[in-house]
Amino acid sequence: KVDMLDLAGKRAKQLREHSNFQNAGVYDPQGVGGTGVIYVLHDATKPEIYGGLPRDPHVPWTVKLWKGPLKWLGNVAMVGGLIGLFVHYLRFGPKAREDEDINPRGEKS
Repeated sequence: KVDMLDLAGKRAKQLREHSNFQNAGVYDPQGVGGTGVIYVLHDATKPEIYGGLPRDPHVPWTVKLWKGPLKWLGNVAMVGGLIGLFVHYLRFGPKAREDEDINPRGEKS
C-alpha cells in the first residue's frame, strides 16, 4: 500500500504541475481505516462530487458494536453450546431406539 500511496502522490503532483488542477490530491480516508482503493482526485477538497465519496467518512457505532462485543459474545455462546452438547452426550449417551423391529413403512415385522 505504501508503494501505491507514493505512486498516487506522484500522480497528484503531476496533475497540479502540468494539468492545471491546483487542488489535485490523494483520497485515502483514515476515518474508516482506508477504503481498499486509493483515488487520485482532480479536486481533493470536494470528494463528494466524485460519485458521492464522503468528505470525512466514519464507521457507524452500530457496526462497531456488531464487529466488537456482539461478535465476541456470539463466539462465546457458540463455544458454550458445543461444550454443553459434548457434556450432555457424555452424561446421557446417544438416544436409544425403543423398537428396532419397525420397517420403513411403519409396520411391525
